[in-house]
Amino acid sequence: MFGDNVSYDLEIEGFKIADIPAGGGLAVAFVSPGKVLEDTIEVNPDDPTENHFFAQGESIPTETAIKSGITKGAARLFKVDTEVAADLLNGTVVAGQYHASRGYKGVEKALQIIDGKGMPYTYPRVRMYAKVVGRFRVGEPNTIDLSWTVLMPVDSTVAPEIIGTKTP
Repeated sequence: MFGDNVSYDLEIEGFKIADIPAGGGLAVAFVSPGKVLEDTIEVNPDDPTENHFFAQGESIPTETAIKSGITKGAARLFKVDTEVAADLLNGTVVAGQYHASRGYKGVEKALQIIDGKGMPYTYPRVRMYAKVVGRFRVGEPNTIDLSWTVLMPVDSTVAPEIIGTKTP
């Protein structure tokens, strides 16, 4: 994507989630939440929104205001352990069983996707929603479907999207 590290891979090397550190800094302890169902990871930025302001009687704008598009993503997990499910779904584990919460508003996490060339795409703060999807059919696994929206990090020194590794 940038420089010689073009990302056109058909493989994903890693999909990892971390708790956001106190103070909103950059997470460092990313861990895999489980297996990701093949070909289900997507990150889609919306186009920017542009508002035009016209002077009375003019047909060409005098001013414009542009807002960045919202970046959203999705993935489908399977083979997830009970504790990870409880963390993502804001539930609890009781006697080895997952117990859903009575009200679910999503969770804030840090997210990192590593492509097949080892290029990390890091999102330091996302609002993530998870849901259990039961597919009780032959040939389809039950999944935890994730969707997320990239948010501005609390720490103003951290970018909302970081692509690549640090260079010395």
